[in-house]
Amino acid sequence: MKNLYAAFMLISVGFYAQTNRFIYDYQYKLSAEDTLTKQAYFHLDVNSDKSYFYERKYFIADSLQKANQPFGLEGKMTDLLSRDRKGGKVSTITFKGFDSFLMKDQPSQNWKIHQETKRLGNLKLQKATTTWSGRNWEAWFAAEIPLQEGPHKFSGLPGLIAELSDDGNNFSFKLIRSQLIKQTSVVDLYNNQFIKPVEISYAQYEKMLLQHYKSPLQTLITREIDYKKSPLITEDGTKIDNEQKFRAYETAERYRIRKYNNPLELSLKISYPD
Repeated sequence: MKNLYAAFMLISVGFYAQTNRFIYDYQYKLSAEDTLTKQAYFHLDVNSDKSYFYERKYFIADSLQKANQPFGLEGKMTDLLSRDRKGGKVSTITFKGFDSFLMKDQPSQNWKIHQETKRLGNLKLQKATTTWSGRNWEAWFAAEIPLQEGPHKFSGLPGLIAELSDDGNNFSFKLIRSQLIKQTSVVDLYNNQFIKPVEISYAQYEKMLLQHYKSPLQTLITREIDYKKSPLITEDGTKIDNEQKFRAYETAERYRIRKYNNPLELSLKISYPD
């Protein structure tokens, strides 16, 4: 934890010519009824004009690409978030099937700061709470690190948010490492010419997800893939080569979508029909 305090010492000198990277341990539940949590690491990169929040696997792929090494992105493509530090507008790049989409909003939290404090390594943290997007949140911020930044879309406290969790124990972020990069750094995926997201509204995104729920394999079919002539292989390895398997998969996929319908922003939760 010593490098957390060292990062603060460096932040106070020449911040505008560097990137401050903060790495969070992210614990989350796919379903509110789950007893077990899943885990991932996320980066928060803070530059002079923008901050970026993304899963660590993108940083690893970016590093391998720059070193001309082979790489692959396994699993579901998680969202890429960026925030305009002056205006507060957040851009979210999300992935669905073969396509990517861009959504913009301007979130803000009405924080209540408490007197309660605790330590995280050499950092002194202070408690703050808020109700935002349908959940009650508890944050612990470090006034020693004078950045009004935090994980996901959280910001606005007089110091970096080092810990964040909801009162339902569905999501938690904990700062585990920091790094000072002397030159401004942006993961190339944000500006990748092969990823040209279509800008849509959140209402349009909800409509798209409802359409996907109605026919989970429709995206593949509309791309002129004939599963009867050339079997479809889904992400979980399921082979679909006849009508019965096609219908069974769609039924199972709709069940999975309903079961794992537990977004961090609860106000964006979609009401899927049974």
